[in-house]
Amino acid sequence: GATRASVAAAGDFEWRPIDPITAAFTARLEHLRDASGTTTKESTLGTAHLGFEVARNGFAVAAHGGWVSRPPSFLERFGVVGGYLPTPELRSESAWAIDWGARATRTFGALRLSGEATAFGTLATDLIVFTRTGYRQALKAENIGHAKLAGVEARIAAKWRPLELRASYTFMTTENQSGCVRTGCPPLLGRPQHDLVVDALATVGLL
Repeated sequence: GATRASVAAAGDFEWRPIDPITAAFTARLEHLRDASGTTTKESTLGTAHLGFEVARNGFAVAAHGGWVSRPPSFLERFGVVGGYLPTPELRSESAWAIDWGARATRTFGALRLSGEATAFGTLATDLIVFTRTGYRQALKAENIGHAKLAGVEARIAAKWRPLELRASYTFMTTENQSGCVRTGCPPLLGRPQHDLVVDALATVGLL
């Protein structure tokens, strides 16, 4: 069978220079060893993230950025018989990522309204994606050398007594920059440009 061993160290720091402003920094370093049969693969990954937030009277603006990385999952690297093909040579993915946005919350008697809007961008290296392979169209993980993702996301929610309505919408553009031709770069497979989710909830009982 396949095994994974890892050791990691992490730090998390928060600083409030003045009352409405909060700065936070997180970092993590991890060493992994994957083994399957006679094949062994070791890797060392790092993540660092810096963020700022200004919050007052139910309104906040924030910005975050940093370097993120992750190893292939067991499913991505070793596959599953009958469904996913193995890719033992799969590399870890990493990316520079930024986001910035604002959120607000207001209460009018028993009615509570909240909203959030965020813009984001990612420049990824060795991005892991699933593609279909062979006449059976089995899924197989592979690395894309360079990719770009950018978009906006909005969320709104309204709660009145036991009733709650939530809605979120994401618009995202993607580019497989390793597959560019004269006419442009193709989008990433499996990443929808539009995503809308609406939930209606009612709480009944003592919850």
